[in-house]
This record gives sequence, C-alpha cells and structure tokens, in this order.
Amino acid sequence: LNSAEHEKNQGRKVLNVPNLRFPEFQGEWEKCKLGDLTAKVGSGSTPKGGNAVYTSAGHCFVRSQNVGMGYLILDDVAHINDGIHQKHKATELKEDDVLLNITGASIGRTAIATKEIEGGNVNQHVCIIRANSKVSPKFLCNYIQTRKIQNYIQSLQTGGSREGLNFEQIRSFPISLPNIAEQNKIAQLLDKLNDRDPKHSLLGCYALLKQRKKIAYFLLFLYICKVQFYFAQSFLPNIKMLRTCTHWNYSFASKRTS
Repeated sequence: LNSAEHEKNQGRKVLNVPNLRFPEFQGEWEKCKLGDLTAKVGSGSTPKGGNAVYTSAGHCFVRSQNVGMGYLILDDVAHINDGIHQKHKATELKEDDVLLNITGASIGRTAIATKEIEGGNVNQHVCIIRANSKVSPKFLCNYIQTRKIQNYIQSLQTGGSREGLNFEQIRSFPISLPNIAEQNKIAQLLDKLNDRDPKHSLLGCYALLKQRKKIAYFLLFLYICKVQFYFAQSFLPNIKMLRTCTHWNYSFASKRTS
C-alpha cells in the first residue's frame, strides 16, 4: 500500500499530496478541473483546398503528426500564406500554448508550442490549451502525459466508434495543482529528463554512461543531485529505464549512507 492508502485504511484524513516531493514545499495540492486553469480551449480547421494550399514558407500549420508525446515533430510541418492565416486568426498560436491531439490513434499526445511555431495555426485534430496565471504551461503539459490523464482520456472513448475528445471533456480533466513555485521546479526537473539532446538530458547521460560502463559514476551523480525519480516516473510512464534508475539510485544511496 502507498502512504495515502495506508492512512485511508487507518481512518486518517488523506492529504492530496504526492508520496515524494521536493522537501522545501508543504501543504496540499488543490483539486481542480483543467477548465479552471485555462484562458482558451479550442481547435482549428483545415483550409479550403487542403494540401494544395500549403506552401514551403509562411505561417506554420500544425497537424496531429507534428505533436509528439512531450515534444514537437516539425520535419514535415506545413505552412500557409498570410491570407489564409488571417481567415483563421482565432486559432493563432502563442508561445507556451499546450497542444493536444484530440482524434485518432495519436489522441492524448501533447507538446508545448515553441517560438518556432508562434504565429502559426492548428487544424481540427489539434486542440490549443492556453494556460491562465494559475498554472505553468510546462507543468500542465507534463501533467497531461501522466497515467492519470492518459487513462482518463481512454475512459472517455469507451463505447465510441471513433476516438475523439470534445472541448467539454478536455475542460473536465482532473488536475491536482501545487503552488506555482513547486510547479516550476517540477517542470524544470522534467525538462531535464525530457530533453532530447543527450548532452543535456539526464536520461541521455545515463545512456552514454551505461554505454561506457560507468554506471557507478552516474549513480553517484544521481545521489548527489537528489533527483527524485519516483516522482518523475509518474510524469514519464513510458520510460521503463526510469524505474531501473530509481531502483539503482535508492539502493546506491542506502548503501552509501549505511
């Protein structure tokens, strides 16, 4: 049993807090809905003419294939001219918008809009979630990647003939929210884990050190930095290597301190 289940069985009040967190933060996380944290939830549409109106330059036109799980895939991003963009001004992208795929096999994939696609547009398969001042966009994007929200998305598809999310369902996502300082610190940690450049990513460092058979140095590095991998695992459920790192990190730490 985890600590929350144990306290529940003991008849104690269960606090809405993670089992592990950065030690400088206290207090419960607020339970809310995604709709309480947003200034905009909406998607775009495909311009008349479809592929025929795409250009090699101009405003980026983001489609579902351009949204990965936690990152953008811009190798084949389409572009539209300014005239078409002006007709779709309501779906103009801003930096730090959270993008969410809402149809098809890639439903649930989410990424942050970067400066590179600011001023662009999205089609009807991609939802723009614009955070308000209560939430860090990067924290929100990572939260949508958790098992909790991914399972919630799948639960909404039960009985449907076609995978899809509407805006009301998106606004209903259940979010547990720490204060903004804790959100930012969590987002910073997850940025390091998510970084796709092995020179900057902790997981990239792991891969390089493993390849060079220098695991002990990496474990010591984790211990010194006090990277809380159990917490990060809940945000990055698809990385099996993280569980191994967690086990090694805490086993190594206990040996060093015993």
